[in-house]
Amino acid sequence: MVVNLQRLEAYYWAARLGGFGAAAAHLGLTQPSVSVRIRELEREVGTALFDRSSRNVRLTAPGAAMFDYVERVLTLLHDLEGHIGRGGRLRGLVRFGVPDSFALLCLAKFLKQLDRDHPDLNVAVTVDNSRVLSQKLEEGTLDVAILGSPPPSKLFRVEPLGAQPVSWVAGKDFRSPKRPLTPEDLVRRQIVTNPAPSPSFSLVMDWFSESGFVPTRLSTCSSISVIIGLVSAGAAISVLPTRIVQDQVRKKQIKILNFEPPLPAVSMFAAFPKRTIGRAAQEVVALSKNILADTGFVEN
Repeated sequence: MVVNLQRLEAYYWAARLGGFGAAAAHLGLTQPSVSVRIRELEREVGTALFDRSSRNVRLTAPGAAMFDYVERVLTLLHDLEGHIGRGGRLRGLVRFGVPDSFALLCLAKFLKQLDRDHPDLNVAVTVDNSRVLSQKLEEGTLDVAILGSPPPSKLFRVEPLGAQPVSWVAGKDFRSPKRPLTPEDLVRRQIVTNPAPSPSFSLVMDWFSESGFVPTRLSTCSSISVIIGLVSAGAAISVLPTRIVQDQVRKKQIKILNFEPPLPAVSMFAAFPKRTIGRAAQEVVALSKNILADTGFVEN
């Protein structure tokens, strides 16, 4: 039996992602194209691989039995490609998840460099907090993501990128004593942070709770750019990545507060599913490391 590689890829991603549409999005194809390739593969193997009787396609028994074999075949082929064609340009689609802070500071530079290195590679960017991005990795809807303090997972592996310093910040008119501010000083202030269970929300709550306090005026917002605007306007204080607000600090729109106890830096990681095949994820991770170093987003 001679099997076409493109048909195997269509089958594999439809099985892994749970549908022809998701496979088409991942491969940069139309859904009808994926359906045709799978039908041709079924004709070659002589049996139905997917049960199409329900709204969501499911693997038949023969289709499920094929999965591990096909995964091994594709992994070996992509490993071979990586060894003999490391300088080749990537094609297709990579689904990249990033936190808001990375999007603000690093994403434009990242996409420009990726376009120079791999002009035929398309990128679908998802911007969300690290907990949501972790879930998407486990669900198979992302290929690689930048995460802050990710929860342990058996489904994806992580590579450390460095530590992201954070600070309490306020608007230019915020009045504070000459001594360092403590949790008791800030417990009744209007605070805005990302929603739970984001790393920043946990960071704020832990900073107070370790001193025996619970903030009484805590608001949440999913956008760091909006939070920066609120802080600049004097509407709230916040804990933000120190590097993110450097422009506002230089323009004297925001001030970094003197506070104690210190806030721990947020450990940043690149993460991708353990079953990742091909080198797109590794290329994205390597480029991300370079961009993070150039922008000062993290410290080693």
